[in-house]
Amino acid sequence: MSKQKTFSKKRSLLLGVLILFLGVAVYLNWYLSAEQPTSVSNVLSGNSMGQALYVNADATETTEENYFTKARTNRKQARDAALAELKEIIDNVKSEASAVAQATDHSVTIAKNIETEGNIEELVKAKGFAECVAIIGDSDVTVIVQTNGLLADETVQIQEIARQESRFSLQNIKIIEVK
Repeated sequence: MSKQKTFSKKRSLLLGVLILFLGVAVYLNWYLSAEQPTSVSNVLSGNSMGQALYVNADATETTEENYFTKARTNRKQARDAALAELKEIIDNVKSEASAVAQATDHSVTIAKNIETEGNIEELVKAKGFAECVAIIGDSDVTVIVQTNGLLADETVQIQEIARQESRFSLQNIKIIEVK
């Protein structure tokens, strides 16, 4: 009986470490692929609700279209890796029930986030924006839009879409503009 408890504790610890590693990997992937200027941390961490961050993509490096394609590809790759790890835990017959339940819950959360991000992106595009990428984290939503100048009423529209779809409060919704 003691071996089973030790194995169970090790399995739970391993699951916790994998989920933590997954969260860090997703965050780093988003942060490093966003090619954000150094002032982004000031805007994102400050009390700048409703303000937009202006980002100019260097034409020799990438076009706006490539930026959005790359962002979606990176997001998908991170999610696919996370889901593969969770599927491995779920499919393993030696996994204990609590580990399988945690992995299943996390998989469901990822699936809901994918659907919500898609809804936000489509609704923002329906408002007339050429491109949009939504990224849902544990406690916030970042909406990246392509525009030549974000007006105050457009910012409010994007915030309202993100708030309704994600159920996060306005202070946890960030808008980044790519020109």
